[in-house]
Formats: sequence, structure tokens, C-alpha cells
Amino acid sequence: MIGYLLNKKIQRPNGAPPLWQRVVVYSFAFLSLSFVSYAEEHNYSWVTSIENAHLEFLLIKQELISKQLELSQDNANPLLHEELNALKEKFKENKKNLLSTIKTKNFTQGSWEQEIQKNLYTEITKHRPGLKEKYSHTENSLNYLLTMHKQAASYSPLEWDNLQKIHGKIAYGNFVQKIFSVQSIHSKEEIPSAILAENFELVVLTIPQGKDMFFDLEKKLHNKIQISEFLISAYSNLNEQAQELSHFLQNRRNKQTPIVLFTHGESSAIMHRYLDLHPASRKHPNILAWINYNGKIFGPNLSQHAEQLLEKTSVRNIASTKKITRLEMQELRWLSQQVPDFMERKNHVLALGPGFPIYTLIEKKTNLEKPHESFLIDSKNFLIQSNLNIEQVLYSFTKNRH
Repeated sequence: MIGYLLNKKIQRPNGAPPLWQRVVVYSFAFLSLSFVSYAEEHNYSWVTSIENAHLEFLLIKQELISKQLELSQDNANPLLHEELNALKEKFKENKKNLLSTIKTKNFTQGSWEQEIQKNLYTEITKHRPGLKEKYSHTENSLNYLLTMHKQAASYSPLEWDNLQKIHGKIAYGNFVQKIFSVQSIHSKEEIPSAILAENFELVVLTIPQGKDMFFDLEKKLHNKIQISEFLISAYSNLNEQAQELSHFLQNRRNKQTPIVLFTHGESSAIMHRYLDLHPASRKHPNILAWINYNGKIFGPNLSQHAEQLLEKTSVRNIASTKKITRLEMQELRWLSQQVPDFMERKNHVLALGPGFPIYTLIEKKTNLEKPHESFLIDSKNFLIQSNLNIEQVLYSFTKNRH
């Protein structure tokens, strides 16, 4: 094709094409060959097939945990036992197929694909992280993720978990920052003055396990910002907690003082569910903004917690160690009631619609294990460096006081 262009299409009467045309054609040829070479060097299709197979493996594993929780509350039900045994066989077969898929190809020693192969195989067979991540591996994985997962902002938590396990924490962390357009804040001077209202109340949404955050903020900001707390019931269904919040905000609708909602950790999940259930509330006349600080917008990773608790309280372990405690039974009962919520972690994340602004603030020093669970599609996202604390940031963030 390139030779044809040179000899036929852009041929001058004296037989030599103009210089600019030769440069264009040779550049095109170089880029084309480079792309083919890169595609041959890095087997993207194989990596994608591994991602798909591993995601199916995670889905079946989550179904298995869900069924085990169900059975923990109704152990005498023969139908549940049959369903659990069928799921166990399905999981076992799927794991076998996944390991076979991982080993389908032989890659060059030390190549990017081989690193993925080794790391994932080690994690699945030995239940521990694979080899130490190399810089070249991280760089190649980041390039792959940016090329193949451009819509990752709307991925479900399970899909993100899948990417993290396959590509490693470093590549995953860098990808999260790029896909959510995270802006780093290194100094007080870089903190944006996002909320400039002269008169507002900062309402800290808390659950009993997270009350320390409100106490800290009140102690350091009570002379600077009007601050109050709304305490949500613990161990309720997430939908019920969202309904509690809805009643509170409904009562605030006609108040004169506007509010800025502040959530932290698992209380962010309540706010997220509230907006999901009541999308029109994004235009609540009395809410200036929502600040989501180190939030877990999907709540705790119940499947991981349930897996550990189920292993601890299994018949085999109880027989060899000690009886299951009352607290563990209460935890299992609560977890079984939350099954619909943590199973929804499979669902895609959708935009919450137009309305008041959402700001996500993540402190780098907290070293969140899964930062993708803090960011929202609709929010402006900031990474706070270790030399700043939340009180400094919050004060500057809500007032124009640089």
C-alpha cells in the first residue's frame, strides 16, 4: 500500500515525490509498523480474556458467600444445602477453567504478560499476593488500562476489584487517579474555595462507629464554622438508613440556613444510596454541597468480611477450636440481612444527575485500599497530600481565606 502511494499516487513527472509528501508517507509507515509491533509485543487480547474469566470467578465466589450466609440462618433447610453444594461444584469447575485459561500461553521470561500470569496464578492457588510489582509491569498495565478501560468510571466495585487483582495496586492506583481526574492538593494555597456562602451549617452525617470524626471536627472548627451532627441508626438496612436521612433533609427544606453535608467512611454510602433512591433531591433547595471525605460509597466490603467470618465459624473449625460466640452469631445474622446490599456491588455505577456540587476529598496518608470506592462520576475529586489535615482543608474549602 505504501509502495503504491510512493510510486503511483504521488509520483512527480521527474519520478521523485515532493519532500513533504515523502515525510508524511514514511511517518505513516513508521507509525503503522510501530502499532503492529506493539500489538505483537503486548498481547492485549489474552489479558482481556483473563480479565473476563477472572471476573466470572469473582461473581460465582460472591454468590457462594451469599448462599453460605443464607444457610447460616436456616441450616435445617435441605433445599439451601442442595443449592450450596451445586454452587460449590460450579465454583470448583470455574476455578479449574480459570487456571487453565491463565496457563494457555507461554510468554517470554520477565515479560509483562508473564508477570500478570505469575501474579494471578499465585494469588488464586496460594491465596496471597503475587510477586513484587516492577516499574515496567506497572507502566505497561497503566497503558493497557487507559487504552482498554476508558469507561471505567462507571464500573461496578467488583469490576474494579478484578482490575486491581490482575494489574496490581500501583497501576490500579495510578489509573484511578487518571480516570476520575483527581487533582492533588500539596499546599494550603492550592485548596480551591469551592463553597463561598457566608452563612451555612456544616452537617456531619455519622453512624455510631464513626462518631470520632464529628468530635474531632467540632473541637477544631466550632469557632470557625457552624457545625452539627446527624446520627444514623447502626445495623440498619442501607435503604432504611437512607430513608432516615431523607426524613431529616425533608424537615430541613424550609429552614433559612443552608447546609453543607459532610460524610466520612461508611456514612458516604448512606448519602449515595439516598441520592440513588431520591434523584430529585440533588436539587434540594437547602443543600449547598456534599463533601465526601475518605468515603466508601458502597459501604463496607461485606463479602470479604463475611468470607472471613464464615471460615472462622465453619463446622470444621468450631469442632476443632471453640463454640461460635453470641456476637459472631449476631454478626452473621446482620450480614445475612445485608446480602441484597452487598450483592448489589455487582451493579454498574450510574451518574446521580444534575444538582448541587459533590466534592470528594481523599487523604493520601490514609492509604485507602480501594480508592475507586470513594470517587463518584459526578464529583470533583481531590487527593490531599500528607502535610495537610482535613480541618485545614475543610476550613479553606468552605471559605475564601487563602
